[in-house]
Amino acid sequence: MAKPVHLDIVTGVAARVELFNEPPPPASAGGHRGGRGKAPPPSRGVNAMRLVLRDVATGKDKEFVIRNCTVGVHDQHRVTIIRAKQNRKKDLRIVAVINQSTGQWEDRPAMIALVSTPNPVFGPLWKAAFASLGVAGLVFAANRLSPIVEGAGPGGSLWFGFLWGLIAYPLFWAVFRVWNSVTHKRRARLAKELLRAEIDHQVAIASALATAIKP
Repeated sequence: MAKPVHLDIVTGVAARVELFNEPPPPASAGGHRGGRGKAPPPSRGVNAMRLVLRDVATGKDKEFVIRNCTVGVHDQHRVTIIRAKQNRKKDLRIVAVINQSTGQWEDRPAMIALVSTPNPVFGPLWKAAFASLGVAGLVFAANRLSPIVEGAGPGGSLWFGFLWGLIAYPLFWAVFRVWNSVTHKRRARLAKELLRAEIDHQVAIASALATAIKP
């Protein structure tokens, strides 16, 4: 079974650290939920850190923007960034930041939950539709080979197969809905376990290094 999430782990030395405040998103012209014509409440924006790491594996600089980060980082600190994404997605999400020089770290539960939530290509409605079409095709073929309805021509056999497919659709939908619920929970649990195990592993490395460099 393929891994439910793809991990990207970068460990490097902080070459540049910049703290800044991201401006809040612009207010819509129509006001906000507080009432028509009322001005939106003031926003302080989002605290963010732009971190440039010199990758210890490749020697190349990689830039990360981390919002609301609670881990302090200074130049020359050794830092590990753990990012993850679902296998069919393109965007990597930061799920943990670990300062190996100080032993300080944080995970990001919101991103872990987002990455761990399955995103199926076909939901139960589509799966039920495909299964019902299969039933309709089988009934049509069976009625042509060994007529169930006497005297039914191609049109009658097609209608008979369609009727059986229509009858089977609600049953298939219920089955696939339960199946999707069970498999999605299992995949989400496996994804979270994988992420937690990797985070714990990197935190253990950071703790050992932080202890080793203390005077």
